[in-house]
Amino acid sequence: MKRISLHSIATLALLLCSTSAWCKAPFRVTTVTEKGFAPETAWYTLAIGSSGLLISDNTDKEYIAAKKNISGLTDAELWCFSGDEKSGYTIYNKQAGTKKVLAAPATMKGDQGSESYVVLKENGAEGYNFRWSLTPSTDLGANVEAYYLSADKKNIVNNRGGKLAFWTGGADSGSSIAIAIAEESTDIDALNGTFTAGNAAGTWFSKWTGNGKQPVTLGCNANNMKFAGNDIACYTGTAKSATYTLAAPKGYYISAIKVEKIVKENSADEVKLTYDGNEIPFDRNIIYSNNEKQEQSISVTLSGATNCGVTIKGLSVTFKRAFEKPEPSIELFPTLTSQAIPYRIPAITTTRKGHLLAVADYRHCRYDIGNGRIDLHGRISEDGGKTWGNIFTIIEGDGKLVNNDRNASLAAGYGDPCIVADRESDRVLMLCVCGYQTFFYSTREVPNQVARLYSEDGGKTWSKPEVITEQFYTPFDNSKVGPIRSMFIGSGRIFQSRLTKTGDYYRLYAAMLARDKDGTFCNFVVYSDDFGKEWKILGSTDKGAVPHSGDEPKTEELPDGSILISSRCGGGRYYNIFRFDNPATAEGEWAEMAYSGARNNGVTALNNSCNGEVMILPAVRNADGRKMYIALQSLPLGSGRSNVGIYYKELVDYNDFLTPAHFAKDWDGRYKSSITGSAYSTMTLQKDNSIAFIYEEDTHGTNGGGYSIVYKNYTLEKITGGKYSIDTAENRALYLYKNVIAPLSNK
Repeated sequence: MKRISLHSIATLALLLCSTSAWCKAPFRVTTVTEKGFAPETAWYTLAIGSSGLLISDNTDKEYIAAKKNISGLTDAELWCFSGDEKSGYTIYNKQAGTKKVLAAPATMKGDQGSESYVVLKENGAEGYNFRWSLTPSTDLGANVEAYYLSADKKNIVNNRGGKLAFWTGGADSGSSIAIAIAEESTDIDALNGTFTAGNAAGTWFSKWTGNGKQPVTLGCNANNMKFAGNDIACYTGTAKSATYTLAAPKGYYISAIKVEKIVKENSADEVKLTYDGNEIPFDRNIIYSNNEKQEQSISVTLSGATNCGVTIKGLSVTFKRAFEKPEPSIELFPTLTSQAIPYRIPAITTTRKGHLLAVADYRHCRYDIGNGRIDLHGRISEDGGKTWGNIFTIIEGDGKLVNNDRNASLAAGYGDPCIVADRESDRVLMLCVCGYQTFFYSTREVPNQVARLYSEDGGKTWSKPEVITEQFYTPFDNSKVGPIRSMFIGSGRIFQSRLTKTGDYYRLYAAMLARDKDGTFCNFVVYSDDFGKEWKILGSTDKGAVPHSGDEPKTEELPDGSILISSRCGGGRYYNIFRFDNPATAEGEWAEMAYSGARNNGVTALNNSCNGEVMILPAVRNADGRKMYIALQSLPLGSGRSNVGIYYKELVDYNDFLTPAHFAKDWDGRYKSSITGSAYSTMTLQKDNSIAFIYEEDTHGTNGGGYSIVYKNYTLEKITGGKYSIDTAENRALYLYKNVIAPLSNK
């Protein structure tokens, strides 16, 4: 269930102060004349919000739409700046040319500027402001250079329904604009850089480094360089051959290398330059031009007699940002436009037959349960995710909102699904939130409700929903934290034990978020031994698995049969472990919760709090054949809700999960799945032991209250860079005996 946070306006004061608040330019300004942009113009991309929606020329429309977040670095997406911090900056678009500039209406319309749109206008057009000030923003993370943009020091550019407009109170991530170099040219000479490595005497050098914000370097395999005036002289050295490498900054590639001319130190010397086995003519002024290879560095060889030299006059390099291409994926539930009914909150399971069943919210109301109609849609793959059947409706909400009557309008909406398929039958269970009451306004008297649905055919058809709310509220009525005000089961995957079976079914575990009697957010785990008919609380009702500061949770089974809870929190996750005294009766207790984040090399979420999945898999370390388990945790890796990926950690032996603190720290690596805005995620193990991973992605830049739900298929080797493979011959009972029972019995 999506959490709504209040917008902070504290940073707005930065825009209301004097010119001293203006920042040092994060870009290189250019000059613009009647002939056009200066040849050395540096071009930048502007991307707004945590989803990184690109600001681009909208071709004469009266607004600029922020839709796309995967850049091809087209002219429409490139911007340059002129002016200075004192008088403000004029912003040009490469496609629009020099006659138009970025403009803001002088008079704001709508709710705090919501109907006043940023637009490209002829410079000086009446009724518009054209000079922009920039104020630093940290809302996209410390590693992202972002700024608030204003033309009057009052109204800040903000994404308002997919259009660039304004908001007086918008100093937050939604109005933070990341400015990044897209294309820049620089001269390689004494005026634009310096030698940074060489001999002790400082007479001969092996490396030149540019003085730009993103420095270019020219390196040699020996101390064979020096300045000749402002130009660089290069020599063959005593080896009669030297390799010179020109390198673009990390994340960029060299698109062109140019020279005015190459002059031999001694005209009689037989010296030559070669690139990729081909000789470069000295009278050629374009040495290299290639946009296809996207090579970060280019090496040339200077050869001839001992210590022969050449002076390279007017050497310059153009580099461009290398843009990532998205991985192949399948859009299970697409949200194609900002006006479309959006999808959110994915869930997935693998049936006994190996089919994949995916479910998601179809949010007519565009928000969480309690705001109107939400349906649940499903989709099935019968060939391991290669192809998928049509989207079908599992249950429809009626959208009726009736206040203060707990029995009225239970069918208003159904959302936040969590599902599990029984491994020994064709039964599938789904729990979801239902009704008209929101989580934040729920009370014990009028609570947000829980519904249960069953499928007997692997998810193709479904029973009518049954409301089972009291199974989860009643146990807390007389507890120290109760009566609880509200609760719901964390979306995604209900977990079925691999070890504990007390009747006809292996035990089910699910994790819940509750607001206790004081309004404190806390997490509990519930379990069922009859495939979801009756649910009980795991452990005490007096203290939660995550007793405070918890949020949307997931649960899993550790290699020894203990139960792990993973709870969403700012900056990372909270973890806790339940150890059994008697697994059959579920007796035992929770340890103390532990935080996982940057400070303990844990799973880290930068400026976001988002639901993700936790999974424990048997594995083999490929380097030495060592058997172990691997923990996986998915969550956004980028700043804000972006770049969803998967962290992984070795569980070599019992000590790696001896306590929640042991489990929480020192994760080994991570894999980035999404290169754009993305949020909630979940996964399931497929029949072929690959991993079905589905998550919310802003694939189409819709920014309309929802995402597309995409599917990707991963092997454990893919996620871990080839370090680990799933152990298909694992025996959890044997692991339990060797690593837990035997060591304890010997004490």
